[in-house]
Amino acid sequence: MEHNRETAEPLRGTAASPQRLPTSSPLAAVTFSGEAVWIRTDNDQLWLAPRMLGEGISWGYGGSGPHTLAVLLARMLDDIAAPAVISDRGVPPAGLHELTRSAPMDETTTFTRSQLERARNQ
Repeated sequence: MEHNRETAEPLRGTAASPQRLPTSSPLAAVTFSGEAVWIRTDNDQLWLAPRMLGEGISWGYGGSGPHTLAVLLARMLDDIAAPAVISDRGVPPAGLHELTRSAPMDETTTFTRSQLERARNQ
């Protein structure tokens, strides 16, 4: 991680998240890292996960962020261009919801498509 030379604080950036991915290549993997959710597609492109302004997608606890993320992942397994979701809309598959709730917050974690599909089908 790079640091500010004057203050020695870690450098942080801001990026806009898309509301849907502009690709037709299927989801290959998802990575939870830092404060970001990354989607890798079969054509080896890496994208920030879609999200709505003001709607959090996160993991590692029992709140609305992991719920929203599980709904999004379920939709993206079927349609990579699925739009971002609003937290109170949709019921996630129980296995995907458990996966997003239990993923460690303080580590980088990657789940393959087959792991996500197994969780969705539990």
